[in-house]
Amino acid sequence: MDRLVDIDALRVANGGGVRTSARRPPPRPRQRERFLKGPIPWPWLERAGALPGKALHVAIRLWFEVGLTKSSKVSISMTGMTKMGGSRFAASRGLAALEGAGLVSVVRHAGRKPQVVMLETPAMTTSTSPNATTIAEADDVVVTPDDHEQR
Repeated sequence: MDRLVDIDALRVANGGGVRTSARRPPPRPRQRERFLKGPIPWPWLERAGALPGKALHVAIRLWFEVGLTKSSKVSISMTGMTKMGGSRFAASRGLAALEGAGLVSVVRHAGRKPQVVMLETPAMTTSTSPNATTIAEADDVVVTPDDHEQR
């Protein structure tokens, strides 16, 4: 049982062709190239990403406009959303989904761009279930012994 192992026999010559890549910085936008300005609240983005359709595309476009104007109130062209893939109708549905999730407030007028106000991230729980109770709602819930027996 006392076998001796020759470690040198197990070594691979010349590093074995294994490359170790040096750490590179992330790509930077070129001069005059558009970029997304942050910081963008991660819970806000997670919530937008969980919505159906083009909601995340609209959300990213909204944050782009917020970075340009340095204001939380922006107007967005639905026809301009075609550059991100999709139609103005899909963009309109995405904006409605963001509004329904409480991430934005929208004022619409016929024939004009919607005026969008970015809102703070609503209180979120660890569950993404639509029936989940938020932290603010949980303070108002009273559990009685009868509630446990019914479940």
